[in-house]
Amino acid sequence: SRIPTLVAIGHETDLSLAERAADMQASTPSNAAELLVPDWREEQRVVGVVARMMNERVRGSFRAAHQQNKETASTLKMIVYTKLERARADFRHVGALLDSYHPRQTLARGYALVRDAKSGKIVRSTSGVQEKTHLNIEFHDGVVQTVADAAI
Repeated sequence: SRIPTLVAIGHETDLSLAERAADMQASTPSNAAELLVPDWREEQRVVGVVARMMNERVRGSFRAAHQQNKETASTLKMIVYTKLERARADFRHVGALLDSYHPRQTLARGYALVRDAKSGKIVRSTSGVQEKTHLNIEFHDGVVQTVADAAI
């Protein structure tokens, strides 16, 4: 039979055919009832034990996850800090590079800018200078005004 069978004839000394065919046999009908219907107190105790074990496992999982989150946060914090420090160093380097290309730095090395006093345009060649042209010569520490005598 596909249906589980329990036989409980009770107090018989001989073995019946039903007992041979059954999946399980009980010595008495009372014993059959005990086998079929478990003691609710025992089941309640087992459920309590299992619930405590599950609760402890969940707490353990939360503790492990919390610890993992703290470690991950610490790692991320270090990564962000390292990248920020690298970006600051790059920023300082680019700033120094930009400063070195600033025209004032060039003037500080001994060069000068010559501008037409009227238009303010930079004079790039002697061909753009006529006699009696007013010029402003800009050094790193100030400006000198002059008049061109003649282009040579």
